[in-house]
Amino acid sequence: MKKIVSVVLLALFCAGSLSAQDDKQYFPKAGDIGFLVSAGPIFFNVNNFIDEADNQVNGNGVLGGNNYGMYAKYFLQDNLALRVGLGMNTINDKDRAYVPDLTARASDPLSQAEVVDTWNALTNDFVLRLGAEMRRGSGRVQGFYGAELLASLGRTKNEYAYGNPITAANPVNAPQFGQQPGTTERFVSHNFGFGAGVFLGAEFFFAPKFSVGAEMSLHYVYTRTGRGEHTVETWDANLDRVVSTTTPVNAGNNISKVNMWNPAANIFFAFYF
Repeated sequence: MKKIVSVVLLALFCAGSLSAQDDKQYFPKAGDIGFLVSAGPIFFNVNNFIDEADNQVNGNGVLGGNNYGMYAKYFLQDNLALRVGLGMNTINDKDRAYVPDLTARASDPLSQAEVVDTWNALTNDFVLRLGAEMRRGSGRVQGFYGAELLASLGRTKNEYAYGNPITAANPVNAPQFGQQPGTTERFVSHNFGFGAGVFLGAEFFFAPKFSVGAEMSLHYVYTRTGRGEHTVETWDANLDRVVSTTTPVNAGNNISKVNMWNPAANIFFAFYF
């Protein structure tokens, strides 16, 4: 909150120092192109940012919660613009654990040799937004409102690798990260979503065609999550080799929800040319 107040005070200071430039054009005009970049990661502390990443990993996706992204706008008229938004959330979280080297201990029971098991959690979420907005204002402040359509794609996957090979003496690797014994791969979700919504916001132009703003929105979102899969590798004594078995972990689901994103989560910087 202190950072937000500081930025607002800085903007007001800039407004005062630029008072002699009131004859300049501050607002974008027909034919202008604009770019908006979310300021969320700047205003929120590290813990809040990590919490947001955790929400994404747990399956909320970029259509749920506060997502940071960017917009491009094209002005058909002075007060009418088309906008395209892109949100992206990509996380690659790797964890490692030391385990006894079973091959070394088979030849030397007193061996202290160790190998490493790894767990790699992968999350990829993307959202595309297409919309239009109307604008009006005076002085340095311009408000806007409009509607947009949304579409998203996402995937969450866990991969496990083991330092000890699977053999007749070690028919299945023990879990180190809470997974089922022998798990090599687990797809938590594949999802596709779409929605529509309305938004309302305002921008303060601290310099000609440079602004800081905030936006709040209300969206209806439908998300379809596909079937998850679980792959396990074990030793088959009858075949005398390693076998891989893939089974479904869920049948998928459908979610319909209404999201309201508040201005504190949608603060942005914008420039136009």
